[in-house]
Amino acid sequence: MGERRSRIVTFQVQKDVVSLSQPMTIFLMKFWITGMVVLLVLTLPACGRRGAHHPKPTYAKPPVVESPRPGPEREASNHLLDEGKKYLDFGMYNQAAYSFQEAISIDPNNGEAFYYLASTKYREGEYGRVPSLLDRASLLLQGNEEWGKKIQELKDSLREVKP
Repeated sequence: MGERRSRIVTFQVQKDVVSLSQPMTIFLMKFWITGMVVLLVLTLPACGRRGAHHPKPTYAKPPVVESPRPGPEREASNHLLDEGKKYLDFGMYNQAAYSFQEAISIDPNNGEAFYYLASTKYREGEYGRVPSLLDRASLLLQGNEEWGKKIQELKDSLREVKP
């Protein structure tokens, strides 16, 4: 008998809930439908073709400038470069050339090392490799006006010495 009573109570509660909330349900459904229509009206224009109203922007390409390679390779190469510059200042061309070659072997994109190796070879009177070293330095340091002037000065000096 206890089971039967609970079923009756449950049915009456459910019946009362349905009968009490029916006007509220209709109101909520109308409100929900209106909200969905407004949402569709607001978002529908964004679904249009991109090319028709909003052309894809085009940007100018930035100039190619050597970006130093981050990491320990570049640091080691720059350390050898500094060492080679000191040797070059003291006229120790063999040691300077060795330091610059080591810097290049560690980081083959170090344009400064190519320039200073070319400068060392020029000072030693070994003009054969200087043009190719300067070309490589120019390629790696393109976009840098200061280095462009230095490279051009060394090329001009080479033309004066070498017929």
